[in-house]
Amino acid sequence: MNEICQKYHISRKTVHFYIQSDLLHPLKEDNNYYRFSSENEEELKLVLRMRKAGISIEGIQDMLKYPSCANFFLFRQRVQLKKGMAEQKCAVENIERIFDEIPPNSTPNNIMAIEERELHAAKAVFDEIDARLTARMTAIFLFTPFMAQEVDDYRQFIWEKIVNITKRELGEVLPALMEHMAGLSTETVVTLSNQLAYRFISVMNDEIEKNVEYLAGALHRLCTDENTQRIWIRAYDSFIIPVRNIYQKCHKTLIHEYTATYARCMEKVEIVLHQCGQRIDEEQMHVLLEATDNRLDLLDGPVNDLFVLFCMEDSVFLSPEII
Repeated sequence: MNEICQKYHISRKTVHFYIQSDLLHPLKEDNNYYRFSSENEEELKLVLRMRKAGISIEGIQDMLKYPSCANFFLFRQRVQLKKGMAEQKCAVENIERIFDEIPPNSTPNNIMAIEERELHAAKAVFDEIDARLTARMTAIFLFTPFMAQEVDDYRQFIWEKIVNITKRELGEVLPALMEHMAGLSTETVVTLSNQLAYRFISVMNDEIEKNVEYLAGALHRLCTDENTQRIWIRAYDSFIIPVRNIYQKCHKTLIHEYTATYARCMEKVEIVLHQCGQRIDEEQMHVLLEATDNRLDLLDGPVNDLFVLFCMEDSVFLSPEII
């Protein structure tokens, strides 16, 4: 314990707190002394690095519990920290304004005499870094089923191209997407991401009819559920069409080069889309168009609105439970 504390310039109290928080797992010997292995030291290094990045203890616990969601936890924490910085900056500026306005022998009454309009409200400016990171997080969610691929330098190069396409296509809605994603709970992200991943695993396991039925059910909900219809109509021009463009631009080359799994999976997804599409008769098509205010494109092809519905109905973007 002493060696660890001295090496990393932390107190015994801090180390004990990390142990009690289930972030460190050293061996406790019979004499109640802790013995730290090299693995325990790596655990501590990770905790200290995350703390330096402003990640809360709860956030680190989530990250260790759900390691595949590390990008989301970092993204959410950055948004929260930036908002906090904007609030602190605004508070400092308001203090300066009040201080300049009041007389040297002021009382609280003098402070209340200052016009409210003279004080500013906190507002974080959405900048280029926000846009890039939001596009990156959006692309991760869009391609969740294919993110298990080991990433070398070439795949990182491809990934940056995918992020740039996402950034260009979504452009004006990136600020709203940042706010939306940063407001998601850990449970929501884990649940919906797993559902999407499992659906694609199901497709890869040749459970075609099961997924055709799922997609038919999603179409039925689009026909009958007013909340689902409102979400679809509101998001169609600003989000669904741009997302379709992202998939289309990445479909033939980029995502194929990133992971071979995508090509094999999409062959089977296309079977699901085709079989479900064939079941839509003229009457149901009329109902669908009326329910979506004619915002529905079921033309043949690997990336149409059926594909978006298949991927997005239970996503972090269009799920009625979180919108």
